[in-house]
Amino acid sequence: LSHKLIKAVTFQRATNTIALVLCLFIAFLTGIASSSYWGVFLKYFNITNFGIADPVFGHDISFYFFTLPF
Repeated sequence: LSHKLIKAVTFQRATNTIALVLCLFIAFLTGIASSSYWGVFLKYFNITNFGIADPVFGHDISFYFFTLPF
């Protein structure tokens, strides 16, 4: 009985290790793919209002520069 338990624990550790390595690899590839868009992320999350409202819809003009293109 204990021999089967040791095999089960060993299999579980191996499975967890493989899953962790696979997740880290996918995270690395996602980071590389999205790193070229870092400037776009910065512009979107650091929006500054222009202080001028659109006469038709009432949005700040910065809405059309930063939020609407996404």
